[in-house]
Amino acid sequence: MIYHLIREDMTPKQMAELARGRLRNKITELEKALEGHLRDHHRLILKLSIEMIASYDQAIEGLSLEIDRRMEPYKEESDRLQTIPGVKKTIVVKLTLVTTHPRPVKRPSSAVMR
Repeated sequence: MIYHLIREDMTPKQMAELARGRLRNKITELEKALEGHLRDHHRLILKLSIEMIASYDQAIEGLSLEIDRRMEPYKEESDRLQTIPGVKKTIVVKLTLVTTHPRPVKRPSSAVMR
């Protein structure tokens, strides 16, 4: 819907018909909500917001690939742990980090060094 708001290529009624899930029960209210006046600066902000979300999605995908690459040596253990109900990949990654990386050494404060 946001893309259509930016492009102004659909009427509020047409956009409301695109609703999914629970919004399908509120088509009339949604149509009224979409009847507004968007100016160029509103469209610019919407467009920039969509671009930012897309860049975050891309960054998250890159991080996910890097995590998978670094978890490769622990793949067998990871797969086994994920067979436990409620244990997801994120939990396995955290457990792996905690158990395979030493804790940072706490450095003395500057007061102790004097």
